[in-house]
Amino acid sequence: MNQPAVPGKDRVKQFFDHLAAETAVDIITITPQPGAVLERTGSNFGGLFYLPRECSIPCTEAGGQMYMLAQINCAELPANNIYPDTGIMQFWIDGSDDVMGMDFEDILSDAGKRVIYHPEITDHLSAEELSAIYRPQKADDGELYTPIFEGAPLAMVFTPGKQSIRVTDFRFDAVFTEKWNEFFPDCPLDNLWELNDIDEELFDAANEKFWGQEQCQIGGYGSFTQEDPRFEDPLDDYTELLLQIETVNGPGYEMMWGDLGVGGFFARPQQLADLDFANCIFNWDCG
Repeated sequence: MNQPAVPGKDRVKQFFDHLAAETAVDIITITPQPGAVLERTGSNFGGLFYLPRECSIPCTEAGGQMYMLAQINCAELPANNIYPDTGIMQFWIDGSDDVMGMDFEDILSDAGKRVIYHPEITDHLSAEELSAIYRPQKADDGELYTPIFEGAPLAMVFTPGKQSIRVTDFRFDAVFTEKWNEFFPDCPLDNLWELNDIDEELFDAANEKFWGQEQCQIGGYGSFTQEDPRFEDPLDDYTELLLQIETVNGPGYEMMWGDLGVGGFFARPQQLADLDFANCIFNWDCG
């Protein structure tokens, strides 16, 4: 049986560039910034937060307050097609839990996490009032489990950009092979791994091209140190990356999930359209 003709490396590079351009979507990268003066309505990791007077701090099923992991004021974002133009997004986790609220049996569960959207800024508690009542529940040993190791609260600096599909994304294999077969009909693939059998160097080049930079971000494809949980139906509809927090160190701050991991919140397109994020995906993993 004749082996299919392997495309030349220059032609494959053209294909990689084509695939990167075709799958590029808008993202907003987030750079944490320690030491900034934060408003209660401002975007931040691990600081005080906006709480309308008619609302209460989210609690776990055990009744303890959750930890405010991140707050994003949509009006502070650069122009984008990901988040609404106004309102405040908040991400809460269970700080008394050593897995920080993630439910391995039900990744959609809100028992240990909450994503809340406030559509408008109304009369809210002052910093003094919040400080008097905000007591996120700790573990029995007094530990507060959070990926923010040092520097909290951290302001957020936003930068718009583009991101192409990534090898770790559950859609990558199908998208790669479909586009490859359109580009190289004389050398069809059933999956990405067949490229390894044909030319190991090209397979390595594909992985290097589409591995991408790990970062804190809104939108895009996201990162995983283990397997993307959305491989399994019905989770494959949770395509919208609401927020990714990467393990990242900088002057005066450190954020880390377990052993150099990454955490993310994912929603269905309809949830983003409705701005109702009950039972979205919360996942984090580490090496």
